[in-house]
Amino acid sequence: MIVTDLFFLLLALMISRFRGAAGLGSFILAVTVFNFLGIVGGLGLKQGALRYVAFFRGKNDPGRLRSVIRTSLLIGLGFSAFLGAALIIRPEWPAILVFRKPELVPTFRILGIGLPIFTLSVILLSVVQGFKKIKLQVLAENIVRPAFALILIVILIGLGAGVNSLIGAWVFSYLLVVSLCLFWLARMLPPPAPGPRGGGEIKKLLQFSLPLLLVSVMHRLLANMDVMMLGYFSPLAAVGIYGIAARLSILIAVPLEALDVIFAPVIAEISGRNEPEKLGKLYRVSSVWIIWAAAGTFALILILASPLMELFGRNFQAGEIALVILGLGQLTQVAVGSAGFLLAMTGHPRVILYNNAAMCVLNFFLNLYLIPRYGIPGAAIASAVSWSAINLARLAEVKIILGLHPFSRAYWIPWLALAVSLAIGWTAGRLAAPELPRLTARGITALIFSISYGLILLLFGLRESERIALKRLLRLRRNQLR
Repeated sequence: MIVTDLFFLLLALMISRFRGAAGLGSFILAVTVFNFLGIVGGLGLKQGALRYVAFFRGKNDPGRLRSVIRTSLLIGLGFSAFLGAALIIRPEWPAILVFRKPELVPTFRILGIGLPIFTLSVILLSVVQGFKKIKLQVLAENIVRPAFALILIVILIGLGAGVNSLIGAWVFSYLLVVSLCLFWLARMLPPPAPGPRGGGEIKKLLQFSLPLLLVSVMHRLLANMDVMMLGYFSPLAAVGIYGIAARLSILIAVPLEALDVIFAPVIAEISGRNEPEKLGKLYRVSSVWIIWAAAGTFALILILASPLMELFGRNFQAGEIALVILGLGQLTQVAVGSAGFLLAMTGHPRVILYNNAAMCVLNFFLNLYLIPRYGIPGAAIASAVSWSAINLARLAEVKIILGLHPFSRAYWIPWLALAVSLAIGWTAGRLAAPELPRLTARGITALIFSISYGLILLLFGLRESERIALKRLLRLRRNQLR
């Protein structure tokens, strides 16, 4: 997932250098809308397919397993094709009525063509995840597709193509994901077994998925409302600058997202076996791991915010404050661990729906008030406040409904390590390099922080069981290299 974000940032760097901040803003806005429409077109079947594929695999029921996969793909393809056709026929509705930018009309027509492909890829990836073939899912979603898209876009930039051609290449890359997933799925599916075909499971699948559709739509709105409302109130150049800050801040939450890919089907299986103590232990242990990783990333982004933004152009420094604010918002998401997936995969989609509905309203009004007054920093504040509120709500609900929480003695060590290491890094950086150029001084501060943080992790962050596991992993890696 880090590789995925780096691919996107490299791609954004290419577009910003050759097509400017406005060209990058058009691309980011198109990708944002495309992802949102893909969620709508999938009707929540991403989560439904994931849960019931894992569930029926646990029950060793190939008939209902096949029925869930077939139904998810057919319904998702049909509805997303309908939405795509509407975009092709009337692209001016979102371009002019929603964003007040007539130049985006051709862009939305391209998105309409690719929408069914994207929806199929999302559902197929969730099916692969339900089989717990995480390496295959990561290969398709996080490595092959971004690399393929980057190669296509670099070639097109070299040929002098416009922004819409670059957006078309991004959309086309999802066809590769669909092809890979179908190939793997043909090999993973168990042979048909005698007995009921599982057609009655369609109702259960839709009953579970449709509430989660609203959850997913609201979740996507929470994640992207800032970009879309900036697209309404501000020039496309502001969207490009803010989009880079938002993408860099996502690196902080990568450990949590990576864990959730693995943890989601595990939650469903353990829930099916009714083992709450095991689930609680996994929640506490995994939360500590992701905080260690995410807190270190946050500190490095905090120290290097200015040079990171300046990489994309001098005018991108306007997004430095937004990057720090968004980083704080991402840190609150990490602090509660996999609370959202715990609620979803244990059968409480309506709770998530109510959470996201409330937070969507809050996020909308915050953006409505802050963006016209403060621009890019206003959008960042609105997002950070909204994410902090929803994560605190999830934390309370996991405790009340499931009786689980992420807290343990080990939970607080990475937070203390973050504060101590930042203090050491800033102090040592100022003493060691008071007259050095800003970039060099920031680099020294980041290096000293990394050393301090790593030492605290090795001395106080690893329990005995984790040290044993790490030694085994390193030994296995050495053997593989030989």
